[in-house]
Amino acid sequence: MTVQTIPIPPSPRPVPAIPSRPRAESSPALWLAAAFTLALWLACLAVGIGGVVLHYVQPHLPPVETPVVAQLIHVELSNEPVPADSGSTDKVDPAPAQADDISPPPAPVPATPSAAPPLMAVATPDPAIAFAVPVKGPAQIVSAKQAAPQQPGTAAKTAGPVVHHLVFGRGEGKQPPPEYPREAEMQRQEGVVGIQFVVTENGGVAAPEIVAPCRWPMLNQEVLRTVRDRWHFAPGERRLCEIYIHFQLADK
Repeated sequence: MTVQTIPIPPSPRPVPAIPSRPRAESSPALWLAAAFTLALWLACLAVGIGGVVLHYVQPHLPPVETPVVAQLIHVELSNEPVPADSGSTDKVDPAPAQADDISPPPAPVPATPSAAPPLMAVATPDPAIAFAVPVKGPAQIVSAKQAAPQQPGTAAKTAGPVVHHLVFGRGEGKQPPPEYPREAEMQRQEGVVGIQFVVTENGGVAAPEIVAPCRWPMLNQEVLRTVRDRWHFAPGERRLCEIYIHFQLADK
């Protein structure tokens, strides 16, 4: 009987275990430090975001005024004569003439008296005259046909064609009175209107023109329309006429 020997492998050596570190216990101081660090970082982040979003107003410093330095200068005047320049070509004016050489002033020329202004023709009071226009200044009494009613301060014309002054309500031709504008009557408007026009050879009216308007435009336009459209005269020579029409309310 054969005995076979079986070798037994050696047993492995045990590996020593590495001891683990003990876990550190949390303390309140560590928590406070962590919270303070987090708050500090959050504050820095908020400041950075605010600087980006909000506009920073730069302060304006007032301008610095430069002080004015005053310096006192002493100037002394000298009475020494100024030396004449030998190269100057200026001529010295001769000495003024003596008082005896001055000629006497010319004798005054007497002023020529100006011509007196022409007198204004004024008619005597007559019941047949529809109205009377007051005048100011020197005047002469003439007949009603020769009377020339004028506004105060109106100068007499010395040049141009002869103007025939007519009296409204008396005289030649067909002179229907102008209508009193309803609106002017309601507004209590009154006044005297002077108009000048040309009587043609066939007796019509041409080129009417208001020469002495009143302050109410409606009264001026009514006189102009009436004389141009409704007045007519006897045929004859071409002549320039002038007349004054008085607008007065009946209740006065």
